[in-house]
Amino acid sequence: MPILHTSGNLNLLGNAGNYETDPSTWGYGLTYAISRFNGQQTLGTYSCKLTNTGGASFDTNPFFGATYQISFLGRAKFVANPGKKYIITVNVFTPSANQLAPDHCPVGLRIEDLFDFTTIYQSAVLISACKDNWQTVTFQIETVTGGFIPVTPGQQINLSLFIAQVPFAGDTIASGGIFNIDQFEIYEYIDVASTLAFDLPSCSVTDDTGSSDGTITIAATGGTTPYQYSKDGGSTWQSSNVFSGLAAGTYHVQVKDDVPYTISHDFIVNLSTVPFAFTTVVTNETIATANNGKIVVNVTGSSGPYQYSKDGGITYQSSNTFLNLAPGTYNVYVKDASDNTLGHVVTILAGTILFEKVWFSRNPIIYQAAASSDWEMLTNVRLYNEVKMDDNTDGNYVSKINVALPPDSNGNVVFYNRRAIEKTLTAIPPIVNSQSILKLTDRIKYFKNYTAQLDGINVIPSSTTPSLPHLVLLGGLSKLQWPTADFFLSYLPTKKKFMTWAPVIKQVDKFQEDYLNFFIHTASIVQLKRKLKVYYDDATNQTVVTSLVTGCVYGQLYQVPAGPTNGGANDIAATAGKNMLSYEFSLLNQDDIVISETRTFILDPVSHPRKRLFMFLNSLGSYEVLRFTGVAEKQVVITKNEIVKFLPYNYSALDGERAMNDVSMRESDNFSTGYFTDQFGKEWLDYMKDLVLSRQVFDVTDGRRIPIMVKPATYPTGADQNYEYYLRFSADDAYLDESYTPKVLP
Repeated sequence: MPILHTSGNLNLLGNAGNYETDPSTWGYGLTYAISRFNGQQTLGTYSCKLTNTGGASFDTNPFFGATYQISFLGRAKFVANPGKKYIITVNVFTPSANQLAPDHCPVGLRIEDLFDFTTIYQSAVLISACKDNWQTVTFQIETVTGGFIPVTPGQQINLSLFIAQVPFAGDTIASGGIFNIDQFEIYEYIDVASTLAFDLPSCSVTDDTGSSDGTITIAATGGTTPYQYSKDGGSTWQSSNVFSGLAAGTYHVQVKDDVPYTISHDFIVNLSTVPFAFTTVVTNETIATANNGKIVVNVTGSSGPYQYSKDGGITYQSSNTFLNLAPGTYNVYVKDASDNTLGHVVTILAGTILFEKVWFSRNPIIYQAAASSDWEMLTNVRLYNEVKMDDNTDGNYVSKINVALPPDSNGNVVFYNRRAIEKTLTAIPPIVNSQSILKLTDRIKYFKNYTAQLDGINVIPSSTTPSLPHLVLLGGLSKLQWPTADFFLSYLPTKKKFMTWAPVIKQVDKFQEDYLNFFIHTASIVQLKRKLKVYYDDATNQTVVTSLVTGCVYGQLYQVPAGPTNGGANDIAATAGKNMLSYEFSLLNQDDIVISETRTFILDPVSHPRKRLFMFLNSLGSYEVLRFTGVAEKQVVITKNEIVKFLPYNYSALDGERAMNDVSMRESDNFSTGYFTDQFGKEWLDYMKDLVLSRQVFDVTDGRRIPIMVKPATYPTGADQNYEYYLRFSADDAYLDESYTPKVLP
């Protein structure tokens, strides 16, 4: 994918891109050593010439899997920010007169593990390619955490010469071998989708009449002109879009623009004298990685019997149906009894989702397995199911529970997997005033069912068959009100709700934080944008779209800051120099189409003197913040356990016969929401049940996260004579304090 630099050269020790092409001005004579795993790292300059002062031979008989490297420090230093993409490039050169290593040795970049990052792309070039010729080596990363990259031993960006696995016999590093390094540059970048594409309806193929006179005419659109064209997979290129004089066969055509960005497609030139024709019916993959695509070939003609190939005629089969196909392009050929062949290019599209079904962790999670057709003839038949979860989103599934059950009269068993999953999901509260849209991984995970059939005395199967991945989110729906509803496939795509049942109009304090969770409910959403429409007290309004998040995938869960402070509304009003009354909050996709409901936040013009802010984990697994303005009172309960001592005959008068043991203090509060407005009072009163039922509640009034425990009880929710609604409840401090400490240390 093409990239777009969003910064200048970030190498703080670099020369701002000046290409120092005269190695004679560089420092050299620097030595290095070689070892089985790590070479001695030798400091060079930003542009440097490294010379090996002594020969070194690779061990020609190492144990399997050894990796050899000679590490040179190309001088680089920069600050890496979390969640960013960086491309690091360096130019390398070795003179043929003093060639450092054999031609087949690769040269590549590596980075010490100074901060957490994911490698996107890592290139390497052979010594033969950079012999008497400057070659660019690149390393692309996406940072998870931030960090500073200093130039100190053991903390550096290294240019490394690798000999991987078993070296060739006789490989040596030449004494006096020279290696030049120049233009060490680091840029922040973003991916940009290339528009270069084949205009397939405008492409044409003329069949070969038997005289190698076939043609392929290519039409391409988008990208950056001029284009170049290849018919042999990139081995040779031409400026013309027409290939002529072609014999019958398959041609791997590529188009390259000026970025360069390359696309490819197969074209088949057939013989025009073939006495039959065929069409294909294609079934695309349904779920990503399922590999369940299908091609059915229908032939018209009388020269059979026919044979069928999906790999360009390398292998054939008698069946006209190809099953269990991965996404991709297939060169389908048909051959008749006289070995006449005819081919078409057929494409199976990839599945648009990464999992089979989405579940809530607090609802029944079922999986059905079926016994083999002859199970009645076997002894003690049971169906085995093992639930494994991808705990660390690394593709490794860890066992959580296994169970074996006898099949019913129809040979089926329904497994209930909730017990395996309910303890595996957690929810980490947002950091104070978090302002970034974050992809959440703590309350959403993949799991698979590994099944097998047991009989006799077996208790553990020798092998199991994994299901397609399933997705599970922390949360749940009422079994009474939604016993069969499909929340993720039916409700979200049509209602487009945030993960909350709260009424859409909410009164907030001007400086409070708040959050909304959004589930990517369709594969068509690949970007998220935060849209704020701010209303001012001078009867004007302003709309601002911020916080572009790219790379969204169906099934991901995002935490979106939405409060006046961390959601950005206060900053917009401050920039405009106006007083804000309220703002509307919604999300847009990459086409600026609204993909969520619009939520309205009404600001209290002054910070209420009785304001208290509570963050709680709602029933859909999302943290949100509520503002209460009612009267609160605190009470303290001190608990002491009294013990009776047996006094010795020589006891002291100060000993006492009774003593206090396990002294602790517990604080609790009685809170009131204050009155809800008439228009939405009943809705908010009903919604307070979600707060009362929550397993995690925090008092965040002063910005800290202070856990409290809402007491189980009956709560007064009545209305007074003006029909104003309110809620009162009690909560305990989550800690038992054994020592008194003042709130503010003197």
